[in-house]
Amino acid sequence: SRHLAQRILGIASSYEIEYLRADGGRLPVLIYGAPLRDEAGQLTGIIGLSIDIADRRRAEQAFQQERQLLRTLIDTLPDPIFVKDRQGRVLVINQATRKFLGFATNDEALGKTVFDLFLPEAAELFHQDDLTVISTNQAVINREEPYLLPSGANGWFLTSKVPLRDATGEVIGLVGISRDITQEKAAVAERQKFEHKLQETQKL
Repeated sequence: SRHLAQRILGIASSYEIEYLRADGGRLPVLIYGAPLRDEAGQLTGIIGLSIDIADRRRAEQAFQQERQLLRTLIDTLPDPIFVKDRQGRVLVINQATRKFLGFATNDEALGKTVFDLFLPEAAELFHQDDLTVISTNQAVINREEPYLLPSGANGWFLTSKVPLRDATGEVIGLVGISRDITQEKAAVAERQKFEHKLQETQKL
């Protein structure tokens, strides 16, 4: 179109536009354009290339839908879920993690490490697990670990961590999920204490 030519004339450019097809559908097209000059360097027109990007658009839409589905899924799950890079920095958390850590937004956790989020005793255990997963490419499944928060809150996690790989298979971080089992462990301890007292009573 004349409007497009005026935008391209004088500088190499690319634009996405949609053509209206005869059947009423829309065809997304990527236009590459560059100025055409004569031997004296004077602008004489444009030279262009148009590429049908309908497949790319569909792939992008499918990717966005899958990403939204994954985001919805992890935010619906009641257990803390987190993604970290190779240095142990937080890349993604879900709503359960945000609530557990006491943050107003998920973004407050981004870039932080376990040493920023937990007291040193607990942070070191978590960090060693992270290093094991990343260096060995092996998952850590259902590991019981104590947690200690700067607020003084403490308890136990049942944690699983798996390597996160890019498209080439290289480990670029990890994905983890932790379940707070503090109450369950306390209940087990109370039951064991009761059973022990019962056994002692029966001996009398």
